[in-house]
Amino acid sequence: MALIPVPFSQAFNLLQEVILPCGEMKRVFYGKLPDNHVGFLNQLSSNSSQGVLLSWTIDGEEILHDETQFGNGVSPLIFDPPYVVHDNIEVYARNTTCNDARVEIYCDGNYYQDTPARKGNIYPQYREPAPLLPVLEEIRDTLKNEKPKGESTSELITTTDSVYELYDRQYGDLGYTSCSIINTGPDPVYFSVNKWEMPNASLGVGESANVDLGRRCGIKRLFFICESGKTATVKVHAIK
Repeated sequence: MALIPVPFSQAFNLLQEVILPCGEMKRVFYGKLPDNHVGFLNQLSSNSSQGVLLSWTIDGEEILHDETQFGNGVSPLIFDPPYVVHDNIEVYARNTTCNDARVEIYCDGNYYQDTPARKGNIYPQYREPAPLLPVLEEIRDTLKNEKPKGESTSELITTTDSVYELYDRQYGDLGYTSCSIINTGPDPVYFSVNKWEMPNASLGVGESANVDLGRRCGIKRLFFICESGKTATVKVHAIK
């Protein structure tokens, strides 16, 4: 039976942003897998103000502590082999400055229904390669084929009541594998993927949407529009 990868975006928001008050420490990213599933995290990046220290845990186990950043928007951390996730991914941030700080965390990967054959912890302590059960070897092989290129890009778009088409001016198609769309306002915005058609529902101010068509480079174009007389600034964070 073929194993079907499910993108993390089906379980939680890939891109999460928080304003961290002066001197505070709090959780700034939380991603939880559905019960009885196993995940493979292959990308992590951060974008935060100076003076912010980040700590990253998987299933309660600390992986990195007091880092100033995890890669960046242009060069995320790429994990090959990926990190195994049984339950959740968390990032905590500590603001060491006297000003409010913005923290943005992005992670990506896939998950699968777990196998009853896996008993105990067959995964190594630090998630390095190890002999796996045949079903898990198949998952890893599938991941290698499905894994995006790893190039990350961001766009900031001003949308009005005329349709705005986002595409690559040099190559035409965007070539996005997945993307997160955030509406920073001041008004709601509508968007569609690959061909223009007016959606039934808008993306409200402060809301975000994750787009993943389940295939590499499947997102070729994005279209945006506001209602008559309205405007919105939209942030697009994508993985190719």
